Amino acid sequence: MYRLSLALLVIMAFVCSIKQSASSNLPDSTQHVSFHCDPAYDSIFHGDSGYITKKQLFPFVLRNNILDTIGSNDNWTSIPDQHTMGKFYRQKDGYIACIVNVNAPFESLVLFETTADGHIENIQPYLHHNYCNCWDDSFGFGKIQDYFYVRICGTGTAFTSSELSIFKKLPSQLRQTPIIEFVWKGSITTPDSYRLMHISSLNIDGQKLHTTYLVEDGNENSKKNAKQIDHFEVNYTLKDGEWLPDDDHYFVKYW
Repeated sequence: MYRLSLALLVIMAFVCSIKQSASSNLPDSTQHVSFHCDPAYDSIFHGDSGYITKKQLFPFVLRNNILDTIGSNDNWTSIPDQHTMGKFYRQKDGYIACIVNVNAPFESLVLFETTADGHIENIQPYLHHNYCNCWDDSFGFGKIQDYFYVRICGTGTAFTSSELSIFKKLPSQLRQTPIIEFVWKGSITTPDSYRLMHISSLNIDGQKLHTTYLVEDGNENSKKNAKQIDHFEVNYTLKDGEWLPDDDHYFVKYW
């Protein structure tokens, strides 16, 4: 009887040790475990920020219905695989991203957000006013303090401009009052002459955005002789997600 009881105790101790070992290997039910429905997600989105190449972009954007290439295949195939086509930043548990869309007729942008488990949401198209010619060598999506910005270009006859949409929560482009970054206007009557209005400083303080603009007249053949003709300040107030200028008469004057 004693031997039987001892054997039972040994068996019970062995079973308990197995249960403890098994339970220690189980995930903590309070710990968030991310499951990304697209296998390409982790290869693109990691770290606090980064760039997205064309090779990474496809077929991720097609599978997630972010954009399509119908009627614009030639535009995409001519772009090298390692060419930068997007940029992203971490926000809360997910990311916000901006990608270039080269579909006809004009190059445009698509911004979207991701959730912690890799789902795509809040897809927003952002359109340039004709051609994208104001980015120079930098990608036109970035951060100013705690805000994101996207740079939108405008072109026309003897005219080019740049506007900044500045936000924390990604809005529709239609709900934005952009910040004018610069306006360049050429002269039709006087060849090579131009007038340029541009931001020289920009600061955000809470719900206020402070800008200083310079205005200059010049000639394309001798830019170093450009003459400053005016400077002014414009303060913007954030209201219902839009930056509203306290005075826009200078823009009317120099636009």
